Amino acid sequence: MKHAYIIAIIASLGTLNVASAAWQRLPAAAPSPVNLASSSIYGTKITSSSGITNSQALLADDPSQLAKLSAGSSSAVIAISDQTLVEFASFINDGGIGKVSVSASTNNKDWVALSQLSLDETARLIELKFAGIQAKYIKLSFDFTKAGSISSLRITGANKDSDYVTVQGSDIIDSVIDSASEPKPVYMYPTPTNYGEADSDQGSFSFPKTSEKYRTVIYDMGDAQTLKKFNAAYSKVPTRLDIYTFDQLPEKKDWRGKTTFDPSILDSTKPVASGEDASGAGRLSIDGTKPVTARYVVMRFEPNYNKPVASLNVEWKSMAAAALIPFSGIANQFGILDFSPTFHQVAADTSGPFVVLKAKVTDGSGKVTVKISKAAIAKVQADNPGMSELDAVNKILNGLGLNNVTVKALAKANKKANELDQEDLNQVALNNSLSGFGLSAYRNGGTGGIGGFTPAVGATTGGNTTTSRPIIIITNTVAPTTP
Repeated sequence: MKHAYIIAIIASLGTLNVASAAWQRLPAAAPSPVNLASSSIYGTKITSSSGITNSQALLADDPSQLAKLSAGSSSAVIAISDQTLVEFASFINDGGIGKVSVSASTNNKDWVALSQLSLDETARLIELKFAGIQAKYIKLSFDFTKAGSISSLRITGANKDSDYVTVQGSDIIDSVIDSASEPKPVYMYPTPTNYGEADSDQGSFSFPKTSEKYRTVIYDMGDAQTLKKFNAAYSKVPTRLDIYTFDQLPEKKDWRGKTTFDPSILDSTKPVASGEDASGAGRLSIDGTKPVTARYVVMRFEPNYNKPVASLNVEWKSMAAAALIPFSGIANQFGILDFSPTFHQVAADTSGPFVVLKAKVTDGSGKVTVKISKAAIAKVQADNPGMSELDAVNKILNGLGLNNVTVKALAKANKKANELDQEDLNQVALNNSLSGFGLSAYRNGGTGGIGGFTPAVGATTGGNTTTSRPIIIITNTVAPTTP
């Protein structure tokens, strides 16, 4: 009886460990600015380049697409869709040593220098911050003493998702993306040290030193999408990456009412795709065996993973087996023990910092995604008096060789954009009213996670009268790092 009691205690402790492994949902981050250096935005293009091979990769926003720069001087001029405020540029550097500078112009003639940085081959995520300036053209100038490659260029400023109508299809545009914004992380473990900072808003996450085996990011795609290709750039260490997808996350409320995710499901679920970067190149591009439809994507990185050692011959394996399990040869001979050991290279220290620089998920089908700014739509209407918004959108699409969208599709796009815009306005209005006191706010939807504003009691949205009031958390920081 005493032994049974001890076993029960041990079992209880095991249950506690599993429960404590549950992760809490991340607070909702403020909407990130739109990447203006994207080929998906109507009107954005590279007007000139010199010394750069595959310069179109600058607009790919995809870590697997590389623009290669030779030693010496090179440059590229990017025309963004509409003249707008810009204030930030970043990219991933691979091996380049030298200098980079960024400048801006409204007419592609008169240039204003904005920022300059020196690079070495260890510097990967390059960020250039500068005072906001109105610009139509952005020039990137490089002076490299050693050739290198860059990818995932981002140029951001005042523009946000609600400033665009987003459509998607193949050669026929026939649907509107429900969520125009980029996938958002809803769980990250261990919690990145830079969460809530500017570089995390750009999709870069710095994981701390830890004894944890994995670094995990769970993305919400906004709605169910067909997925097949998975790309990532990260610290230059040998890394294994497993991809999992879910239609719905296996979430539950903990004892405090917080929404949590139990990672143990990842140990009992087969990945939809896996890849290994044995050389530590710092990049992986993985094609799934077949497309999957899901809303949530889990990227589980294993830095300095244990790699099977294939070079051991049979004799060495037998000797190692005999050393590991005495009399194993005799046991195998009589069928007592079926022992087929798998040998692994000892993993390097995994406790050091690990940075996920960029992740990208696509359906691999080559579908066309087009973001059309509302300013561009308005200009077409101004040039064609009496033209409807739908006709203006379709005129732009037809000019790109794409077919029309429907009234229903456009209405869906506008509804989503208006929802995003109202959410932004609510947050800005609240924080502006608090800024004089040195305070800011984040929003608690009251569902265990952190969500959008719920209108005040009695407010009407879409014909429905609400009966709940949001919980507004006032803090002297921009946002807390935990719910």
